[in-house]
Amino acid sequence: MDASIGLSLVEAMEHAVGAGDRAAAVLCLTEDVVYTVGARPAIHGVDLVIAAVAEQGQLVRWDGHTVRGVWKGDDALVVEVESHFTRVADGRAISFPCTDIYRFRDGRISDWRVFADMSPFHAA
Repeated sequence: MDASIGLSLVEAMEHAVGAGDRAAAVLCLTEDVVYTVGARPAIHGVDLVIAAVAEQGQLVRWDGHTVRGVWKGDDALVVEVESHFTRVADGRAISFPCTDIYRFRDGRISDWRVFADMSPFHAA
């Protein structure tokens, strides 16, 4: 998959999952997608990915990313970003570096791994 196509698919997935739009999410994710954030246990399946992102939405509102770099492997894409959020509890804007690795199967994301220090979600 071309890097620009992969990045477009990632962006479409982020919006679909963030909106809780399962119909749009399954166009971007395989039904058996694996979603792993740091050292947390992996989450399996589209519905659980949508639920995990909705749960995160109780803590923060996602305000987008600033892409810093994109690297393409055989069936993988590595995306380095500065992630921007607003904490729900206090309205504070927070940003931090994040690197995501996406693996693709049959034109959809089959594995999504997030590497970031997400402690600002909870910091005072």
